[in-house]
Amino acid sequence: MKKPIESVKELAVPSSALPMTIDFKPVSDSVAKRLSALEAALALIVEDDEIQAGAATFRGTRILVRSIAEALRRGVPADDLTEDYGLSQEQIAAARVYANARPQRGRPSTLVPR
Repeated sequence: MKKPIESVKELAVPSSALPMTIDFKPVSDSVAKRLSALEAALALIVEDDEIQAGAATFRGTRILVRSIAEALRRGVPADDLTEDYGLSQEQIAAARVYANARPQRGRPSTLVPR
């Protein structure tokens, strides 16, 4: 079954207006790829009120997704995290995707200099 975004290929403007055709295929392909990555990431992550007060964790663990994403952002090598936490490369990738798709709410923990 095709997703709606994948079915958008181009848009033709009526000839009564300025004639043009807009090619949406590159955009729809990019969105479809990112959506697929998000769906794969969410299959590895659970948000359950009974586990870590509902914070996102990797399915079957109590490891917080945001902690792993933050460690990656700070430059901790992915191989160190897989070794220290017993995570797969797919889970590491899922942490990155999740953090980008669902940024943490609220003010940043440190102020940015003006």
